[in-house]
Amino acid sequence: MAQLRFADSVGGWRRRYSDPVDRCDECAFVFASVSARELPRHLRGLGARYTAALDEVRDVRRRPAEGVWSPLEYACHVRDVLRVQGERLALALVVEEPEFAPMGRDERAVTDA
Repeated sequence: MAQLRFADSVGGWRRRYSDPVDRCDECAFVFASVSARELPRHLRGLGARYTAALDEVRDVRRRPAEGVWSPLEYACHVRDVLRVQGERLALALVVEEPEFAPMGRDERAVTDA
């Protein structure tokens, strides 16, 4: 199995991560909580689940507390993660030892706002 490399955005240097990332520190999603078999069904249902959840919120931009994202920020985070992971998967399918750029969460929040 090819070793994955993640590009660090600082100075353009490369670092290999030996420890797998098993959860999202931003939204606390645990990747192993959805099996490979369940994943397609889970992904297909996300749009409807997010639409229903956001429809129930009066102001999707309002943060419920200091340091807690708004519902819209969580939804955009999920959108960004899925977009980046899709790009990484496509790269891994065609490159023997792909180098993945950092997600750039803060930068995306500004440029995609």
